[in-house]
Amino acid sequence: MSQALLRRLVLLLGLWAGLGLLTPAEAAACGAANQRPCKLWERIPSCDKGLAEDFIKGRCLRPAVPGRDCGRAGQRPCKLWERVPSCNVNLKEDFAQNRCVAVACGKKLGTPCKVWERIPSCDSGLVENFIKGRCVPSADAERHRIAGAKLKQLGPFIAAKVGFATQVANDPQVQSRLSGANKAAVAGAVNTSAVGPTQMPDGYLLRTLTVGATGGGKFLFVGTSGGAGAAIDLKGQRPAYAYATGDYSFGLGLAASGGVDVGFWVCQNNKIGGDSWGVEFGVDDLAAAYVGAASLKKGPSLGIGLWFDYRNVFQGFTITPGFGVGADFGGVVKAATAVEGDDSVDCDGRPLRTAAAAPGAARIFVQDIRFPGGVVRHYKRAGNGRGTQVARVCLTNRTATPKQITHRVPAINPLSTPTSGSSSCANFPSNMRLNFAFADRGAAKKTDVMTLSAYAGQTVEFEWISDR
Repeated sequence: MSQALLRRLVLLLGLWAGLGLLTPAEAAACGAANQRPCKLWERIPSCDKGLAEDFIKGRCLRPAVPGRDCGRAGQRPCKLWERVPSCNVNLKEDFAQNRCVAVACGKKLGTPCKVWERIPSCDSGLVENFIKGRCVPSADAERHRIAGAKLKQLGPFIAAKVGFATQVANDPQVQSRLSGANKAAVAGAVNTSAVGPTQMPDGYLLRTLTVGATGGGKFLFVGTSGGAGAAIDLKGQRPAYAYATGDYSFGLGLAASGGVDVGFWVCQNNKIGGDSWGVEFGVDDLAAAYVGAASLKKGPSLGIGLWFDYRNVFQGFTITPGFGVGADFGGVVKAATAVEGDDSVDCDGRPLRTAAAAPGAARIFVQDIRFPGGVVRHYKRAGNGRGTQVARVCLTNRTATPKQITHRVPAINPLSTPTSGSSSCANFPSNMRLNFAFADRGAAKKTDVMTLSAYAGQTVEFEWISDR
């Protein structure tokens, strides 16, 4: 470069700096963090690697990463071109402070957020109830919570049945009989005495074992599947019944071509019919719920379904051995099961009747008894079948867990109702004051006293309708 040309370039840079547009230091440095972008004739790209040109500030800056540099509590909201929404979940944009702040709306049973406050209008797992104007748990979120809690409660019990279910599912004689028309014949190939304990940790008693063959594109109770099999009395006192199952589920389900499903149910074998919903779990879920099940991961994979009726009352669980890697677990499914039922008995085999001892007598509402452990509805009814020397006391359970009325009257058992819909009654002398307690799963929730002379010749009915 000639001396004359060099002098001209220095003069131009000096004039540029003199106008306040470029300092001599800036003229020499560009493209680094917080420096000016390099001009087109200086370098392409205009900023160093990992930096981007901020045209507003005229500087090379690190690009903002949504969720790290913007959108979090106390940070600036993300720009429209960076991310929508501008703030993270459960935060909203405070335009005055130009910061993301926590929202008071969108909480469980709280007011939904306005569209200018936050999208979505409710926290994760909640949906907007437009009639009530409240954020409520979505049906799926609540069902996952219920089923997850039950899996944690029953983890060791379910894990202890995996070996039996696997043996039954892989038995050639069972598979052969399932392929025949007489599904009830399957019972002859199953040794129910090998099931083991039937009293579950939640207080429920298993009464029925089902062994079913599945068909279609997915497993029993899942997707567009259908299934049929035998419903077997675990005590061996009742005949086996054939059952059939179809479903109308949503979610992907457990992808497979067919197999054998082994179920363990609370109701007796001619009372397992009806509509139900379930959540599918895999062996990893069982291992997370019950640390002792971790060893199952070394063996064959399996699917576990927990089933409830539409009052969210637990019905039982299914084990489907032999799942391969990649099975899709976690969906909420809906099912309908048909069996040759008996409308004259309840789930536990007791005759279907009201808790009252005087059929046809009007039931009179007395009061609702509320306490931290639930709500019990108190009724009375004329007549007890024993005369005025007796007051009859009955408890009916409408919840998903075992309930009792306990007392200390000699020679009279506590009133125990292990399942939803079950009832228990006892006759007490009408000349006594009865000290008793409402107990939930063996724990007393409320103590009370009744002067039974006020109910001489009558029936007192307590209906436990809610756990909280």
